[in-house]
Amino acid sequence: MKNFRKLTAILLIMTFAAVPVFAADAQSAGVVINGGRVDFSAPPVVENGRTLVALGEIAKALGAGVTYENETAVIILGDKSVSFTAGENFMVANGEKVPLDITLDTNMEKTISNSTRVPLRAVAEALGYTVKWNEEEFAAYVDGKKTEFADKLNALMPQNENYMFSPLSIKMALGLLACGAEGETLQEILCAVDEKSADTLNENSKAQIDKYTAEGILKLSVANSVWLNESRSFGAKFSDEYINAVKTYYSAESNTVNNDDAVNKINSWVNDKTNGKIPSIISDNEFAACLINAIYFKGAWLYQFDKDKTSEDTFTNLNGEEKKIPFMDETEHMKYYEDGGVQIISMPYSKRNDATDENGKLINSENSKLNIAMCIVLPKDGKQTDVAALIKNAKMSSEKVHVRLPKFKTEYSTSLKDIFKTLGINKAFSENAQFDKMKTGGSENFFVSDAIHKTYINVDENGTEAAAVTAIMVGATSIQVPDIIREFNANKPFYYAIVDTDNNEILFMGRYCMAK
Repeated sequence: MKNFRKLTAILLIMTFAAVPVFAADAQSAGVVINGGRVDFSAPPVVENGRTLVALGEIAKALGAGVTYENETAVIILGDKSVSFTAGENFMVANGEKVPLDITLDTNMEKTISNSTRVPLRAVAEALGYTVKWNEEEFAAYVDGKKTEFADKLNALMPQNENYMFSPLSIKMALGLLACGAEGETLQEILCAVDEKSADTLNENSKAQIDKYTAEGILKLSVANSVWLNESRSFGAKFSDEYINAVKTYYSAESNTVNNDDAVNKINSWVNDKTNGKIPSIISDNEFAACLINAIYFKGAWLYQFDKDKTSEDTFTNLNGEEKKIPFMDETEHMKYYEDGGVQIISMPYSKRNDATDENGKLINSENSKLNIAMCIVLPKDGKQTDVAALIKNAKMSSEKVHVRLPKFKTEYSTSLKDIFKTLGINKAFSENAQFDKMKTGGSENFFVSDAIHKTYINVDENGTEAAAVTAIMVGATSIQVPDIIREFNANKPFYYAIVDTDNNEILFMGRYCMAK
């Protein structure tokens, strides 16, 4: 048997001259996902009643990532996963063995154009989709809810500590990377961020930046920059095409540094763009290029908490330990949702940050409401991975709610390298990454060496201050209801998201589960 890793390393490289070897009754089939017919480079086939699809291509079509380790390929979508191991006649779906009536191997019996084929129904259903066969069209119809980019990231965050990340910042940084990418490298980035094309990603990013720049109502800024380290780029420069693209779509500055000043200049830029909340993002100069997004937000609550009502109360940590910490307290009309397993509130921010009453609270009305809010998601079991989808789809109504919410501050830092790989971005980290659009000249190829994400959030009676920075290091080689007061007591682990309520764009997302 050939080494499975060699097969998976070329999983998505299509060699159209290859001749497929299937049983005589194998027939080409169609696949429709969420109402749209999918074009596969290696067409799906039906053999002995099974619809067989190329592993890498069906993962992409379902919005999942693929990772490879030794002789095992793992498809990951949110908190769900399916793995296949060479030579086995079963797959592992969400931790459980599921028998298959085929044995996976690396010869051409189940392979076409160097793409391993797996049963469509088994994969799709394990990832939460439903599959129905349409005999007249000779096609499989696959339906299921889309896993939001923010939820894919959230499922990969640590399970036992406080964290916060910015899906928008990460997506913007990947957009800067995509501007210089081609081929399979570009396709993996687009799949990870759920965009159909580079043009769509760029136009959507530009629209977001234009929107927040035009509003100018409160402190919400999105800044991008690209940095070339001339000491380590082996003579390469950013191409004019790349500089024009990141400037046009991301309003990105283009800068050059060297080994002596790279750390100081980049960290100074980050410190400035985050109003001092994230003073640094890099600690060394070991990169040929660095692509950075920074987001800073400061907003006052539309209905501020009365500081006199803040008092100590008990927060039950994820491990069951009880801690006495300050809780804010207020009763107001706000958007509210609940079902058997979760409560959600949406606390809007104000357009204004002046005009206070004798108690120092903002004088506001519904006309002062900004279309950005903090949504608090309080699951009864303490766990909820589809936070973005839940916020997007919850039918919230205006209710009078008594809110008890901890004051909290979280600073978080992580490498995104493994997370990006889990989302299916693998080629970008290899020595044969395709970033020729990014550079001109030089003797070495560009590839991603690391990605760093840092965040800060402080929530108190007045409002919220939050910041996020993503750096990608490139190496060379409502309906009104009666005033029933709802109780919302966030005295156990909860999730939160700062949301642009115009389009449900998640600016920041996090979890508070350990009071300190």
